[in-house]
Amino acid sequence: MVKPVVSRMIHPRPYVLSFILLAATSAPALSAPVTVTGSLSGQHSDNVGKQDNNEESDTETVARLNLAHASDPGQCESDLDASLSYQYWLNDYYDPETNATSGFSGRCQLRRGLDWTLNNNLSQVLRSSRQNDTPENRSRKNIFRTGPVLTVPLSDVDQLQASASFENTEYQDRELRDSNRYIGSLGWNHRFDATLSGGVSASGNQQELDNGAENDTRSVNLNLNKIWSASSLNASLGYSRQESQLGATEFTSDGLIGSLTFTREINPTASAYLSASRQLTDQASDFTLEFGDVEFDATEQFGVEVTAIELGLNKRFSDGSRLDLQGFANRQDYQAGDQEENSLGMRFSASRPLRPHLSFTANGSYEYLRYEDNAQDDQLIEASVGLSYRLTEDLDCSGSLGHSMRKSDLPSVEYNENWVQVALSYRFL
Repeated sequence: MVKPVVSRMIHPRPYVLSFILLAATSAPALSAPVTVTGSLSGQHSDNVGKQDNNEESDTETVARLNLAHASDPGQCESDLDASLSYQYWLNDYYDPETNATSGFSGRCQLRRGLDWTLNNNLSQVLRSSRQNDTPENRSRKNIFRTGPVLTVPLSDVDQLQASASFENTEYQDRELRDSNRYIGSLGWNHRFDATLSGGVSASGNQQELDNGAENDTRSVNLNLNKIWSASSLNASLGYSRQESQLGATEFTSDGLIGSLTFTREINPTASAYLSASRQLTDQASDFTLEFGDVEFDATEQFGVEVTAIELGLNKRFSDGSRLDLQGFANRQDYQAGDQEENSLGMRFSASRPLRPHLSFTANGSYEYLRYEDNAQDDQLIEASVGLSYRLTEDLDCSGSLGHSMRKSDLPSVEYNENWVQVALSYRFL
């Protein structure tokens, strides 16, 4: 049996629960109903520990409850998506686990031009991006942020926006560093016409870790927003400076930063997008929420320079088939030491109805990883196929089988795994 790392419970913030109640009572009577679904799945793996040798098989059973709700527009608006699960391994390869993930965003108008925002995200992250994705290498990470946003119209085409917020990041594992962050921003925006606007903004944030380390970041950006009949562009370009300190150890970095998001509706059934960003940030930030393929090393406590690019194509066909393609490239350069990580990859997801209520699904991904500090090259490959059948309006069943593997210059992280899964899903509300 694999022994778990020392951990602690992460309790939901009472502010989040209070905000949900406030949003619910302030929303119109015709607010969208809460959606509650439950699922039960079993997955058998011939290498559950993802080991290069001494492979062991086990069957993982997962019972999961999902809750989702989005309020209608009103004085208070909120969006909630949460999941609670219990995992059990038949042969006790891992100890039973209770896990939770959630995403909540809310905004309440206190008065005209003054809003209060609250966001909370609970997710699972890898403790070390260089080890395999197994329960013993995962930790729960909770990011809580709240604060006011003030918008002041200067004229019919100009506005000033100021915001201040407090952010708390907590990890399940005690050896990972929790932190508090204080964020402030000020920006001016000018509307040139109905489709074009731009401006300038400045921001700063101070992160304080529970071991006394600090990361201070200051940024200035030029911003541009453009809308066409079938496309949209959001872009920024600026300069950032970051200072990190722990006792007598200090690091300073600066450079150009920027972001770009371009979306294009090719035709009524196909769309494409391109997202890119370069930032000076840290492992506790919410950057990974925007770019899901970026994995920070959660054990790092100083700043990181990160560059991420993602492009995708989504296509729907007349027979109900679907095809989603995505390519990505990332780079993380950590201030402490010479640790630099690069990744490049692609993934696809496809589905096709075979007959009424019966569909075929296929998924696959390839990722190349490069760790410059020890000249290590890794390749991650995953593929799966499956069938799903709608038994009733609220009850679905599915079955799938797949293969995953990792090839590496470091033999201890190599593995091959075959798995098969069956699942039932029921919508209660």
